[in-house]
Amino acid sequence: PRGAVSGAATGVQFVVRGEAQQVVRSVGGWLNYTLDVTEGVFLLPRGISFATRLYNGVSPAPLLLARPGDRIRLRLRNRLGPDVASPNDGKGNGLRQANTTNLHLHGIYADAVSDDTFTRVSPGQEKLYEYLLHPQTGSSLLFYHPHADGSTWVQMYGGMAGGLLIEDEAQEEALGLPVAASHVALL
Repeated sequence: PRGAVSGAATGVQFVVRGEAQQVVRSVGGWLNYTLDVTEGVFLLPRGISFATRLYNGVSPAPLLLARPGDRIRLRLRNRLGPDVASPNDGKGNGLRQANTTNLHLHGIYADAVSDDTFTRVSPGQEKLYEYLLHPQTGSSLLFYHPHADGSTWVQMYGGMAGGLLIEDEAQEEALGLPVAASHVALL
């Protein structure tokens, strides 16, 4: 299997293509993790595969599990080779700097300083991202992905994305939701 299922305590199971997905949980109000952007191969059924860019060599990337009020600290290390010049470099829309990246937590309430989608992390560089999950966030299934202008689509659609599950036990109890096993499917 690709990783241990650590969601068993809450009845949540994460399965990707028949294998357990790696789950990274917050501990003591902190979720600290490193995402390495590397080259990899995305495998599809029937022997189809393609070269791509991945977080930590897998797709979907590890599932991040936190609670409202937690702090998330993610170190993004760009381990890709140098960017190759493109006819679109410096011009409007289109693919450019395909190995330059950044990180965006899609759906969280954060200011532009914490969730700066204009930051560019070039090959060989790293950036530390820090977020505070608003205490009133509530249970949510969000996702993280690159958001660098000119390379987002080739990176994200190539497999650079992962889930962010926020579990608010107090909200679920207040709503009278039954405790049940959950399955998270990331496509």
